[in-house]
Amino acid sequence: MIEQERNVLNGAFAVAISDFLGNFELIKWFAICGIILVFCDLRFGVLAAKKRGENIRKSRAIRRTINKIVDYICWILLSIAIDHTFGLSLHIPLIPVFVMLVIYGIEI
Repeated sequence: MIEQERNVLNGAFAVAISDFLGNFELIKWFAICGIILVFCDLRFGVLAAKKRGENIRKSRAIRRTINKIVDYICWILLSIAIDHTFGLSLHIPLIPVFVMLVIYGIEI
């Protein structure tokens, strides 16, 4: 009985996440762009702190970098969900592109 419930839960999870995995090609490029922007932000932040003579704490820099990566991944998934809800079937990711441009513009 427990094994059958586990199989049902695994199947439901697979169905729920399959839509996102089906669009992994689109998500991949947004994620790569976001990660590059986060590491650029880290690099420029460290340089600015050195120029101001501030103490650089690696643990805080790592924590903030990981937090920004998670934030970007959440925004990417949200933009894909918005595209699936309101987007047209043109095979052009217009809504995610606009959402990500707005989010990157706000974050930078």
